[in-house]
This record gives sequence, structure tokens and C-alpha cells, in this order.
Amino acid sequence: MKTLLVIPYLVSLLIVSFPAMGQDQEAVTIHYPESDLLGVQERHVIDSAINAYSNELRNLLPTLPNSIIIQVKLVPNDLSTVFGVTGRADSNDPKGELVIMISTSYPGGILAAVRDGLANVIYHELHHIAHGWTMANSHLSSSILSAAVNEGLAVVFAEQYTHQIKSANAYPPNVDEWVLDIMALPDGANYSHWVSGTNPDGRQYIGYRAGKYLIEEALKNSNYDILQLSNLDVAEIVNLAGF
Repeated sequence: MKTLLVIPYLVSLLIVSFPAMGQDQEAVTIHYPESDLLGVQERHVIDSAINAYSNELRNLLPTLPNSIIIQVKLVPNDLSTVFGVTGRADSNDPKGELVIMISTSYPGGILAAVRDGLANVIYHELHHIAHGWTMANSHLSSSILSAAVNEGLAVVFAEQYTHQIKSANAYPPNVDEWVLDIMALPDGANYSHWVSGTNPDGRQYIGYRAGKYLIEEALKNSNYDILQLSNLDVAEIVNLAGF
């Protein structure tokens, strides 16, 4: 499996830039709404990293739109559990649009967050865009089970190719019960309670964590790799996972 060389990047982040990526680099436009809060060196490091990751991802995800617009925002939130960076895939048609949010309170500062967490977020969100799982399309109109599978695919894809593994996505020993809970939900179940936030019973990020489990089980029970599995429909993936 082809993987991103994150470790050398950690060492060189502050002293070298990435090499030019060629023609594909022109398809990525990066905006900084709070550019006055970022120095030239910080913007250069972020630009270089995003362009390098995007170039790699175009080889892995051929359905990515030709034009991708990325907004990089600074937020004061404590994002330590996700290595200082989070994101949101807004649209994939006619162009890819995503927002990257970098914590200004992350230990070590903005560049430490970029070093520790940016790769995973770019890989996760561009996987969503390549497969049409965005805020503008199927994101809020699909079932919680579909959401769990799509988030699980993006989580595992990003982990495999960046080796940045977030503890927030770890699942408990009884995660199979979480999957059954999701499968029993009625249409219109609360997305925040069951996927991206905290359930009234106290469980957090149920969809992400149960989704990761479903994908890992489907991979274990089949001859597919994560790229091939990502092209299957939700029902087939859930069946491969044993449910």
C-alpha cells in the first residue's frame, strides 16, 4: 500500500518547502480569510503541505473535481483530541469546496498543529469530496447508517495513508452494540446525537467510531483494500462487516 511519508515531513516542516507539484497544483486554490493573523512562513508551510497532499490524493482518488477551493481558518477552540486541526467538506460539484480549521491554542502553536494534524484532515475531507459525501449533497439527507459508513471510510483511509490516528475515533469493546443501535434508528434521527456530537446517553462521536469499526471489519472479511471498499455501496459494506 502506498503511504504518505509523514515522519520526514515532521522534521523538515519549519526549514524546507515541498517541491513544485506540477500542473495539478494549479487546480487547488487556498484562501485565508484571516490572513492578517498568519505570517508569511506559516502560509508558505500550509500552502506547500496542502499542495503536496492534494497532488498525492489526485493519484489515489481520480474522481476528485478538477477545481478544489480550500479555506483555511483559525479558531480558538481546543482541538487537542484531533491534533489541532479539523475540517468540513462543503461541496464536490461543480468544484470541491472544503474548510480547514486550525487551532490557535494547540500546544506548540499553529505550525505544530499543521505538523500533527493537517495531513489526516486533508485526506479525510478529500475522500469525502471524491465520493460525494458533502454538506451540499447527501450529508444531511442520508441515514445515520450511511453517515457512519461514509465517515468510517474516510477515517480509515486517512489513517492508513497518513498514519495520524486520532484517539477520538477509537471504539469500545461493545461497539457492535453501537452498530445495532444505529441500524435500528428511524429516519430523521438526530445527526449530531448519533454521528458528530454527544448522544443524550453520554456516548460521543458514535457514527465515526462505529463507522471505523464497520470498515475495519469489512476489510478483514474481504479481499478489498480501502480504495476498493470505498467504491461499494453502504449495504454491501455493512454485509461484509457481518451485519
